[in-house]
Amino acid sequence: VAADDKIDRIMPRLEALDELDDTMAVFISDNGFQWGEHSLFGKSTPYLSSVRVPLYLRWPGRVDPGARDERMVAGIDLAPTLLSAAALEPSVTPDGLNLLDPEASRSRLLLEFRRLPAYPVPTWRALITRHIEYIEYIDEAGNVIFREYYSLRSDPHQLVNMLRDGLPNNDPDVARLSGILGRLEACAGETCPR
Repeated sequence: VAADDKIDRIMPRLEALDELDDTMAVFISDNGFQWGEHSLFGKSTPYLSSVRVPLYLRWPGRVDPGARDERMVAGIDLAPTLLSAAALEPSVTPDGLNLLDPEASRSRLLLEFRRLPAYPVPTWRALITRHIEYIEYIDEAGNVIFREYYSLRSDPHQLVNMLRDGLPNNDPDVARLSGILGRLEACAGETCPR
């Protein structure tokens, strides 16, 4: 409720200053939260319930009210979007997309978490597309210690790790997926595959 109260004060003030039409408001959460999914509570896990967050843009005259955008986006898209809105050129090519460009899109996304001292969640990295999520858990030496693979079409709640379901015929090529993850981690700007 506190955020709603702040917005209810800020927006009328911007309108009174005649700045509302020149202001892009961005509403985003920093993380999702597990409420018992996968028998986990909290954040920092690779599952959709923990990494999927809302993102809303409000910019009168430039972003259509109520419009839905189904592109795969992430927090890395905020900087290029805000720079574009301010008509500024970045000094380096950003990793993210300019969300104001309807042609900008990606087919995959790198998700990652680095273990914090005295924190129970291990380091992980994940590749997500509209159809799959592949996850690698990494030990302190940088070795992959566990892998998960989910079909988001047939298993949207990520209940069956296909790498541990006893059906080797449905296992993906983990070397290829791990290679894609490595390239996504190492890329920057225009070298990042979309």
